[in-house]
Amino acid sequence: MKLITHRAIVILFTILTSSTVYADLVALTFDELPEQSVNGLTIQGLTFGYDGTFSNYHGVSGPINATFLKQPYLDGHTNGTLTLDFSSPTPLLEFGISYRNAQTFTAAATVELLDKSLKSIGQFEVSTMPLLTFTEGRFIYTGTPIRRAVINFDETINAFFHLDNLKFIRDKCRKIKIRKLKNQRELNGLVK
Repeated sequence: MKLITHRAIVILFTILTSSTVYADLVALTFDELPEQSVNGLTIQGLTFGYDGTFSNYHGVSGPINATFLKQPYLDGHTNGTLTLDFSSPTPLLEFGISYRNAQTFTAAATVELLDKSLKSIGQFEVSTMPLLTFTEGRFIYTGTPIRRAVINFDETINAFFHLDNLKFIRDKCRKIKIRKLKNQRELNGLVK
């Protein structure tokens, strides 16, 4: 019985240590890079796309500190669409968003999520609440891994948006060599 238990432990250890994929939580606070356009920018396995008139990584045009964001952040004009393309599908997407407008908005932004084959999972609205001279809200998604998120801003707000604390999970490959045991004696030597 003892030998069977030791074999089970060795087999379990081999299975657990032979994993080839592990994940990292990435949290972008937009202070990682100097000020620059986000269109085409890639960082930490995420590529940004933006088709509006203005977008800025490391922006400082909005609130200094708010509940879900603080300077610096990604900012841009509401007349554009922000696209997030992940190098590997993520089961988590979270970010804070604000506008230079002190009103409540039930659909300040619409987020469409697409799975690994770029099929739409659904569209989700982000609502905001006023905070002094700004309005802010938070988007949180957990579920089916997504390859892309498409964020459309409410153009009627006619202001700059600010996005911060962007979180997602990035898979990274790690290769571990597992050597084959030569015989029972070598196995017994491992479990002594």
